[in-house]
Amino acid sequence: MSPVNRRLVPVNGARMARSNGTNRGLPGCRSESYSPAALPLASLTIGTYVCVRTSQGRISQFRVNSYSPTIMRIGYTTWAN
Repeated sequence: MSPVNRRLVPVNGARMARSNGTNRGLPGCRSESYSPAALPLASLTIGTYVCVRTSQGRISQFRVNSYSPTIMRIGYTTWAN
């Protein structure tokens, strides 16, 4: 797969919401509209935040800290229900 076509795919029932890519924290992520759709890596620049709803219904948020063609480094928080 070429770098242009790479994407981040939620699995096992998880869903993601990129929105505007800013830090929304728990209140902001709770109000997001989640989708099972993949996110193109080209849309996830360093510093982008993505909200996630896990398959267990927990809210999580991760930040893209860096990436190369083969490695993406993130920081994340997952809140308890």
